[in-house]
Amino acid sequence: MKKYSIITLLVTLVAALSSCSDDFMQRDPIDKMADGTFFTKEADLQLYLDGIYRYYVYGHGIGGTNNTSHDKGSLAVKAGSQIIFGDAFSDNTVYAGGIDGKLGGTYDIPNAASKNMDSPWQWMKLRKVNYFLNHYSEVGDPEKLKGYAAQAYFFKAWDYYIKLVALGEVPWLDRELDTASPEMYEARMPRTELVENILKCFDFAVANLEDNDNSCRHINQDMALFLKSRFCLFEGTFRKYYTELNLQSTANDLLKLSRDAAKQIIDKNRYHLFKNAAGDAYWRMFIQKGSSEAEGNEETILARVYDGVKLGHDNPRYWDMNNHTRYCMGAPVCMLEDYLCEDGRPIYLSGTDGNYTVNPLFKGYDGMWKEFDNRDPR
Repeated sequence: MKKYSIITLLVTLVAALSSCSDDFMQRDPIDKMADGTFFTKEADLQLYLDGIYRYYVYGHGIGGTNNTSHDKGSLAVKAGSQIIFGDAFSDNTVYAGGIDGKLGGTYDIPNAASKNMDSPWQWMKLRKVNYFLNHYSEVGDPEKLKGYAAQAYFFKAWDYYIKLVALGEVPWLDRELDTASPEMYEARMPRTELVENILKCFDFAVANLEDNDNSCRHINQDMALFLKSRFCLFEGTFRKYYTELNLQSTANDLLKLSRDAAKQIIDKNRYHLFKNAAGDAYWRMFIQKGSSEAEGNEETILARVYDGVKLGHDNPRYWDMNNHTRYCMGAPVCMLEDYLCEDGRPIYLSGTDGNYTVNPLFKGYDGMWKEFDNRDPR
């Protein structure tokens, strides 16, 4: 009897399996991007893009508030604030560990891939962007979907901007690759062509992003103009002062593009220096929480909003860092000299080292605090 019951059960199971539909059995891998299956309707586009934002606009959200470690081996940081620790790669700060390798001429460009998502030689984020750009038109007329593509082009320009600053010339990729792709062995693109391609990404973004003043949601035109201006300022000055590149003749063209992009933002009259009801409480700008407060901040172009109750605020890490001698950071004189006087002009109006025309509002260095009089209160 038991033997017949087993046979009956097996027959029933085979019949059930044979009746399964092909739709049920044919499943695409959920951990990979399968061509032609991800984008089926327009709503899928923004959903996908929202997943990319976290790779680029992550603010102070990496690591805990008391995390005092940071990675000085890459342009971006893997723990700590992008904004704060980004200063450690410039001449705006000095830290207890010494001068940054880039400034001191001791930085080694990596010659191998890194698993760190923030490493400049990291291509996974760009692969996600290229996948979107190659497949977004599957859901409709590309002309009507340009606003979505513009967000992706913004991130592509940003990604290559980071790579150019940290690594110089790199390969230019226009599609997602696999291990058999011939582009895996492509040479680095010459600097002039690389910059032209980055500018094309910026221009597409500027032309097709929404023109609004919402700093807390999706990428808008002002954000693209700001990043374009910053990129062109970097590349223009780089070409001007690194004469061994023989690109000085093109430096001013890039500096003009930087000026024009910044002027477009200025002419909109949307942004002003932060002013608080308490008057000089500039620090209040950095403790705003929730979109209702942040959206009213006229100094912010691109914001990452924090919920002070649920997430806390990671800016105290800056204070915490300076309580630890290992990574203690401070501002050098050259940074303080960059702050303008109350008339909006610098402390030195013209001239060269040792022969400056001094702004009358600048009181010089006699006494401990006189140099801060008549200056930008920040």
